Amino acid sequence: MLFRTNMFYGSFLSLCLCLVLSHVDCWNATNYNYDHFIYTQQWPQSVCDCDESNDGHCRIPQDVKTWTIHGLWPTLGKTENPSYCNRSWPFEESQILNIEDKMEIYWPSLLTSSHNSRISFWEHEWKKHGTCCTDMSSLNSEHKYFDTGLQLNRKYDILSMLNDAKIVPSKTATYKLDDFREAVQKKTGHKPILHCCKKDSKQRVQEIMICMDKKLNLIDCKEEDEECTNDASVFYEPLNPW
Repeated sequence: MLFRTNMFYGSFLSLCLCLVLSHVDCWNATNYNYDHFIYTQQWPQSVCDCDESNDGHCRIPQDVKTWTIHGLWPTLGKTENPSYCNRSWPFEESQILNIEDKMEIYWPSLLTSSHNSRISFWEHEWKKHGTCCTDMSSLNSEHKYFDTGLQLNRKYDILSMLNDAKIVPSKTATYKLDDFREAVQKKTGHKPILHCCKKDSKQRVQEIMICMDKKLNLIDCKEEDEECTNDASVFYEPLNPW
């Protein structure tokens, strides 16, 4: 009888601990099964030009002047996993208030300019990706995750990499996909991934991804380009904020 009583109290204490530690998912253990990161930056004009919604909701904030962050994604091999690793660790805007002004410029939601859309985008990135890499001391909080993303945007400045290779936004000039690949590889020393989009018979580079090991050191990306046609010209049009 004493054994059963001790078991009951042990289970009860464990349940209480789960309820108190709201940032720990006691029921669904965090999945840290990943072997590298994909850091994705996007050209806002290409995102909006290829927007399939056609409802005018894709907008580039006035202060945006460069490639913006889509996300920092822990990744296993060539899969899209892991994701949503700790559903009990919610996004809390209060944790990033001191960097929110920077995030609105360098990590904005482009779908609409409303406050709610920005929060929903950041919440999505945290829940789907940020909760999957909290095993790293440099990424073990919401603030650290987003602040690291901002630091990487400054460190790996795609706009400058392309400018140095004479690849500049233009309404008339066109480029080759290899121009973009080589410009990034020359600066990073490693193979990137290009994500293209097509609309109105124009191919655009929408995203450029660079890969890192679990210590955030650059490595070659093993993944293939996405939706790109090598022998088609690439349009890289100037930003049109509104």
